[in-house]
Amino acid sequence: MKALIHKQNLDHALEVDSAGLGGWHRGSLPDARMRSHAGVRGYRMEHRARTVAPDDFLRFDYIFGMDEENLKHLKQLAAQQKSTSLRATVADTMDFAGNPKNLHVIPDPYYGDEKDFENVIDLCELACPMILQRIIDQKLKIH
Repeated sequence: MKALIHKQNLDHALEVDSAGLGGWHRGSLPDARMRSHAGVRGYRMEHRARTVAPDDFLRFDYIFGMDEENLKHLKQLAAQQKSTSLRATVADTMDFAGNPKNLHVIPDPYYGDEKDFENVIDLCELACPMILQRIIDQKLKIH
C-alpha cells in the first residue's frame, strides 16, 4: 500500500501502518521469508511489529483485517471504544481483492512454504489498488 501511495504522490495525504492482534512479535521485523519475497518485488518491509492500540480506532479511517478471526476481534475492539468520535471502519481486505480462487481470507503463511508467502503478496497486490481507489474516491466526494 505504501508503494502505491508513494507512486501516486499521496504520501503527504495518507498514513498507513501495520499492527497485529497478538503481542508475541512486538518490536520484531516482519518474518524474514516475507521480507525476502516482498524484496524481490521491490517492497521494503522495515516496520516493527506492534499491537493494535485503542487509539488506532480514533486515528485511522480504516482498519483492515486479513481473515474472519481477525475481523471479529477488530470489531470487538472497536465496540469496546467508549468514544463517540470513533473514526475507523473495520473492513475485510478480501472484499477488495475480487475473490480470486474463491478465497474469502488472506491466509497466514507463517506455517506454510514459499508459495504461501507469494500468495499473500499476490492477494495484497490485488486488494491494495482497489482500497486506495476507494479512499481517493471518498476523499474527492468530501471536498
